Amino acid sequence: MSTYGDPDAEVVVHPHFDECVGCGPKNSGGLKLQIHQGSDGLCRTLFRVSAEHQGPPRVAHGGILALALDELLGTAAYQGLGRMLVTEHLQVWYRKPTPVGALVYAMARLKQVDGHKAHLVGEARLNAPDGTIAAQAAATVVLLSHERYHALSGPPEAASGS
Repeated sequence: MSTYGDPDAEVVVHPHFDECVGCGPKNSGGLKLQIHQGSDGLCRTLFRVSAEHQGPPRVAHGGILALALDELLGTAAYQGLGRMLVTEHLQVWYRKPTPVGALVYAMARLKQVDGHKAHLVGEARLNAPDGTIAAQAAATVVLLSHERYHALSGPPEAASGS
């Protein structure tokens, strides 16, 4: 799906893992988010809420928005700092129900770095980049070396299950 903003000033951020539930193109049950980073440092994505994303009838489950925002916040941290990371804390404020069929425009940015932690903010809007705010989020991520990250998650080749 296409991005929003100025496509000439944006670069596509490649999935960090093909089977990631947020951005992985090979995860049949995932969101398959295509994330773009603008020259302004913002990471952006958009996706359409489908019937498979329902919690209550005709409304997206809140976990779908949390998943999309967590993926985008982590990507903004990685793109901004070039460090592996894990989410320590994610807080989501749901502002408006998100109906099935809605196009969700989401963005995230790095707010502050404090030693081995980074703080980020993001939001998801309905049907337009300046549409009604559906959710807002704040996250704290812990920055890790590649060695520490792989000690926690295993070597990259082990992730595919082969």
